[in-house]
Amino acid sequence: SAWGPVTNNALPKFKASNTTNLSLAASYTRIINLTEEYDSHSAFTPSTGFFVAPVAGVYDFKAGLCFTTSSNRRFLQIEKGTAAAGSNTPLARVEGPATAYSSLNISVDVLLAAGDSVAFVAYSAGATTSNGSFAPNFFSGRLVD
Repeated sequence: SAWGPVTNNALPKFKASNTTNLSLAASYTRIINLTEEYDSHSAFTPSTGFFVAPVAGVYDFKAGLCFTTSSNRRFLQIEKGTAAAGSNTPLARVEGPATAYSSLNISVDVLLAAGDSVAFVAYSAGATTSNGSFAPNFFSGRLVD
């Protein structure tokens, strides 16, 4: 590591979640206003949904959300960049069935430069909500190398 010898507790990491229902537009929606459980380097901003890499390295990101309505194409993605949701570089995407209460999870390891911004985005072809009480909404990341 460019940091020299560090313990695992010193590596950047964050987790944010909630159990509320989130409104999702009939398009791309950046997931914001999750409650921070921990954020070792103040690198995640809940109000914007962006994680900004404090150092270069390989980061592991995980996210999840449960869609409530059926008959809509839907997917989750982790994307890099600060443009409008859906206009950035997708790093990973998982598409789920167009059925009610489809709970999707995504995980990806990516190489980031210091200062790169990453966000958790949901897409639905029709307006819907997430059911956070059925399956908590969450976004987490940690430096792994």
